[in-house]
Parts: sequence; structure tokens; C-alpha cells
Amino acid sequence: MSAPPEKFSVHDEPAWRERASFIVHAALPEQGRYEQLWCRQVSDDTFEVCCIPFFLYDVALGDLV
Repeated sequence: MSAPPEKFSVHDEPAWRERASFIVHAALPEQGRYEQLWCRQVSDDTFEVCCIPFFLYDVALGDLV
């Protein structure tokens, strides 16, 4: 038996598209579900979120993660 296909929620028009330099796939609580987050790298291990997350809780536009 194979695993169910992965599903991605995407942002076609991120709020800060011009700032973004990366797209991150953030895992959602449901198995096999991910949200595409547009981000800007600000250091080796820190990114600024450049879109408004639809499904990822506790993360917002402009957050450093």
C-alpha cells in the first residue's frame, strides 16, 4: 500500500513578493499537507515570512522564523 499523495497550498500573490528570496514548504498538522511560504533569508538560519499564511497557525506576515 502506498502513501497518499502530498498536497500543497500555494500563494499565487504573496503580500511581499518583491522581498522574497525563498519558498519554504511548511508541514501542516494533517499528514501529507504542506503550505508554501514565501520568505526572505535574513541570516544563515532565520527567514522573514513574506506572505500571509492561510493554514499555518502562530505564523504571520513579517515574522522571523
